[in-house]
Amino acid sequence: MTKQQIANMNMIRLSEHFTLGEMLQTRYYSSQEEPQGDNLLNLCNLCQNVLEPLREDLGVTIHVNSGFRSARVNEYVHGVENSAHLKGCAADITFNLDDRFATLSAAYELLKKNPLVDQCIWYKKRSFLHVGIRPHNSPLLPRNQFLVKSA
Repeated sequence: MTKQQIANMNMIRLSEHFTLGEMLQTRYYSSQEEPQGDNLLNLCNLCQNVLEPLREDLGVTIHVNSGFRSARVNEYVHGVENSAHLKGCAADITFNLDDRFATLSAAYELLKKNPLVDQCIWYKKRSFLHVGIRPHNSPLLPRNQFLVKSA
């Protein structure tokens, strides 16, 4: 996909405040693919059931660093082989605010209250949260795993 094709997907809403285009943002445009079927449904679930409630509770805009990744993009960013990003089940998020640390901390605590969160990793040094859910058709319950990485 080209950068322009991804930008055009900003017209496709996955939820009130999140678009398909922002969930596809990458600096590896030529290696990105459009999510299909289950992956698209997972992205919708992530946006509607985790990111939207978080945005509403915090009252601030959430910036998505990385959402869905094709296998090639995941390889380029050194993502793990079984990354939830490959299934549209994860987003790396941050906030463009002066007091980003306090907002990340508040977001981390709020996400603990959401029973649909499978995994949340706070990368303190890099100032972002990885937020993941289980795939929509998974028989497994969310792990509610919360980790803090200082490196």
